[in-house]
Amino acid sequence: MRFVFRLSSRLSARSRAALVVLPSLAVLAATLVTSPLEAQRRRTYSAPQHRRERPMFAVEGAGLFTSLRGNALGNIGDGSGFDAMASIGSGVFSLGGGYQRSYHSRPLNNDDVVVHGGFIEPRLALPIATGNFTPYALLRASRLTRRPPGNGPGSEEPSVKGTALGLGAGTLFWLTENVQINTAIMWQDLRFDRAEGITVPVGTASRATGSQWGLRAGLLIGFDNWGR
Repeated sequence: MRFVFRLSSRLSARSRAALVVLPSLAVLAATLVTSPLEAQRRRTYSAPQHRRERPMFAVEGAGLFTSLRGNALGNIGDGSGFDAMASIGSGVFSLGGGYQRSYHSRPLNNDDVVVHGGFIEPRLALPIATGNFTPYALLRASRLTRRPPGNGPGSEEPSVKGTALGLGAGTLFWLTENVQINTAIMWQDLRFDRAEGITVPVGTASRATGSQWGLRAGLLIGFDNWGR
């Protein structure tokens, strides 16, 4: 009887130890198994957010039509030309920089006056995108040069420099994920240096002022679902 009691006591002690150790081992095993699964789940969940916020790049070119008001550019008519730019965007905001050039007729002269220069253009996608259309608002700041015609009346005039500051709105029409038709309308305030051939009233400031409306249409390549 004493042997049976001692054996029972030993078994009870071992059983009590097992009751303490086995649950701990079970918790440890469950942690080791579920941790990689949880990490994988978190990576899978956060991946779309990472894709949406990464910087996106785009290049574009467009035809440009400008309708002038005022005397900032002298006695010249409306013009047509082009612009080209490169942009970087993230989320609903983008910032681009490029070059624009337009050709303007001048009375009694077969040669054109050329207005050209660089610009920067921030854009903000509007929260009303639908289907294949993404509308946006834009600002444009340009540093431009007015170059006289190469021959004939006015060719002796100096080149003058000025600024164009304005705003506008546009829309992207998505052809594929990374190719869009880009159209926009802009208004800009013009301020150019006063020079021979740019008529301003006597006694006014040394800057000639005016404005222009611009229409542009072109193709944009890049911007993987920018603003959508």
